[in-house]
Amino acid sequence: MSVGERPVNSQSVMQQSMASITLRGAIKGLYHYYIKKNAVSNAPAKLLFSGTKNGFTGISISALNFSQQPARITVSENKDNMGIVNLVYCDYDNSAIYPSLNIKAECDNPRIIATNIKKSHFSYFGWSSINHLYSLTSTPNNLVNNKDWSIHWDASNRGILPQFIKIELEYYKGQATFQPTQLWFHISDADPVQFNVNVNNNE
Repeated sequence: MSVGERPVNSQSVMQQSMASITLRGAIKGLYHYYIKKNAVSNAPAKLLFSGTKNGFTGISISALNFSQQPARITVSENKDNMGIVNLVYCDYDNSAIYPSLNIKAECDNPRIIATNIKKSHFSYFGWSSINHLYSLTSTPNNLVNNKDWSIHWDASNRGILPQFIKIELEYYKGQATFQPTQLWFHISDADPVQFNVNVNNNE
């Protein structure tokens, strides 16, 4: 970006790169957070994360607007007032809105990850369940099931978050070439102690 003859504005690229790094940190802050289905439910708390081919939602400890508390975040497509489809990030105040599994990015101040996109596709990679992660389930010949890709990830059933989230992006012709065509996010595994603490406290 220090080369002045490049056809793009290097300062603009730098600003977008820094914004992208900040957003990546918020998404990579997704972690294993257990919560009841609603505020008055007597059912056991379950892991909150839902991913589909159109987007995902979960609880992050690095949300942009709520850095001092866990907050629900979403990443999905959103159409602005001009009819342009963008890939956007939103986060929500858990103390004001009870966390849900709604993957639609609906907030007052959406952060744009990629603009003027034609199509996006989300996929998730990881273990089929928490038991397979910690080798607690027997399989033929004592082998643990392999990790795999999926376009649907229901953490309440799997009991675990994906290890990687991949977003593939397709743009309309004439779009800026420095926008990403793929985004990858590595989500940290939780250790058994964290699972026990979360479940016992019904966080």
